[in-house]
Amino acid sequence: MDKVSASGSLRLLILPSSDLAITELLATLQGRQIESHLCRDLAELECEYLQGAGGVLLPEEAFETEAIAPFLATLQTQPNWSDFPLLCLTRAEQSSNGAITPTYGNLSLVSRPIERREFLSAVEARLRDRRRQYATRDLIAQRDCAIQATIENERRLSKALQAGTMAAWEWQPQGSVWSPELYTLLGVSSQVAASPETFFDSVHPEDRLQVQEMWERATLGLDEYDTEFRIVRPDGEVRWLRGVGEVLRDRSNNITHVFGLNWDITAEHVIRAELSRAHESASQASQAKSEFLAKMSHEIRSPMSAVLGYAEVLMRQEKSPEKSRCLQAIKRNGEFLIEIINDILDLSKIEAGKLEINRDWIDLRQLIADVEAMMRGRAEDRGLDFQIRFEGFIPSQVQTDSKRLRQILINLLGNAIKFTEQGSVTLIARCLTETKKPLLEFAVIDTGIGMPADQIGRLFQTFSQGDASVERTYGGTGLGLAISKQLATLLGGEISCQSTPGLGSTFTVRVEAGDIAGLNSTPPEPSAFASAEGEELESERLSCRVLIVDDRRDVRFLAQHVLEGAGAGVLLADDGEQALQIYSEQSAGGSTIDLVLLDMQMPRLDGYCTAQRLRTLGFMRPIIALTADAMAGDRERSMQAGCNAYLCKPIDRKELLRTVSHLLRHANQAMQTS
Repeated sequence: MDKVSASGSLRLLILPSSDLAITELLATLQGRQIESHLCRDLAELECEYLQGAGGVLLPEEAFETEAIAPFLATLQTQPNWSDFPLLCLTRAEQSSNGAITPTYGNLSLVSRPIERREFLSAVEARLRDRRRQYATRDLIAQRDCAIQATIENERRLSKALQAGTMAAWEWQPQGSVWSPELYTLLGVSSQVAASPETFFDSVHPEDRLQVQEMWERATLGLDEYDTEFRIVRPDGEVRWLRGVGEVLRDRSNNITHVFGLNWDITAEHVIRAELSRAHESASQASQAKSEFLAKMSHEIRSPMSAVLGYAEVLMRQEKSPEKSRCLQAIKRNGEFLIEIINDILDLSKIEAGKLEINRDWIDLRQLIADVEAMMRGRAEDRGLDFQIRFEGFIPSQVQTDSKRLRQILINLLGNAIKFTEQGSVTLIARCLTETKKPLLEFAVIDTGIGMPADQIGRLFQTFSQGDASVERTYGGTGLGLAISKQLATLLGGEISCQSTPGLGSTFTVRVEAGDIAGLNSTPPEPSAFASAEGEELESERLSCRVLIVDDRRDVRFLAQHVLEGAGAGVLLADDGEQALQIYSEQSAGGSTIDLVLLDMQMPRLDGYCTAQRLRTLGFMRPIIALTADAMAGDRERSMQAGCNAYLCKPIDRKELLRTVSHLLRHANQAMQTS
């Protein structure tokens, strides 16, 4: 019964008697909105009582029967909060009957015949008592739940502290209290008096001042108490602990309590130390890898520079068609080898997070013209129709990394040409201005072998191609698309592919275009740029003296051949020391060196130190750094050493002549204005 809610359980149960005007009684109760239930006998009365009731009205004669005994026995089992009210109708010939009063404690007498006002007053008073009893019951239940919850929380907290090797403590101005776990954590006897001073005595001498200062700052309200430190147990064992605390203050800002936790983090510190050693080892390995790649790049690119350069020299002189084809094969395969080296180096730089993105304002049409000049010959050699189209608005300039964008387009076009036996390869360029940021979109469309959908997902994985048969038939490392995808991401875009087996593929790349608002342009055909550039380069002549510094004889003679062929005078040095000596001798004799072409990787005195020494000696003319471009930082390091420009091996004849001409033109203009 103690589980029954007071809502709907305040009925008045009535056991009628023969002389009770029950109809009139029920009407009276209903008029006062008192719910009532008429019971046929004492058995039903007991059953209804167990369902919940606010009181019982029964005649005096009911107490004189043995049938009431079970009901009264049930009343004796009430919970402590309950004192169930009984209303007893006395006999009509007497006003009260003291003989029945001790039968049950909370029993009120109602005289017969019933006087309406007195009866209702007695009933309502007993029901109010019952409501208060139910309220008391609910309060007791809430209290018991709160007590049980507190006990349970303390039990759980204790288990959590033990499981997590945590120890609780409390400090008040009157003294400190430590949990048993804290004594265990410090390794001291529970008989030791708890206090901040006792705790500080357990802290490692090297960390004690730090912990004391943290405690002082926390109690002054300057900082939170949160620190890591070492302790020394009585047996000499050193452990790492973490300590946190919360300071409580009264309205006068005086400290009333400080609650805190300490727990053992020795294992965490061991893991940190191991991770630190592993990170240091990985960094050393990465550095060693970078240095190895730089050296290998230089060692491979330098001889390849000579191979490709001399092949080009012979091709320009050779009249025999058969020998020309042989030289073209040498040059073509050498360039393919350089592409593989570039892919491996780029992948290493991307994985190491050292690939540099340099966004500058560029002429997009000129960049595409350069790409066309490089790729048209490959396409025509395979008998393919090669087309480049602009669609829609193309800004006069865009902001991106021209080197990396060119690399992406060359990779995509190179793949399209390689995997297309017949038909066409088309590059379509457009600018998307309706997106959140302006984007450049390039679509490379071929009529090649195509591929099924399940192979497209593997295309952009490193060292992966569509399937093994493609690799056997067409060759390649499978790095180009993986690198292109990562480069596109670094340029703020993405690459996607659509393909149908036997019908061809379309690779679409998008990159950010920069802030192109206000720019306007109508693109000409890119081939016009390519031809004009070639004619200008062929007709341009150099009138200058160049000092070539490189430890490889073949590279020196190749650069000499290119520059002298364009009209320049050339001096040669095989290392930095000799270059400084030649410059000093020329300066002493009144001769001028207009430009220095300087290899950066040399024995005795490398190019970086040589450039710095030349600047110190007063050389103010242009210096071109010639490197293997192995890892990120080469360009910046070269510029910091005093160089004006940066070229990568193998030497590209057109790029070398263009760079030399450009630097000399600007140097001469600067001298004239000064």
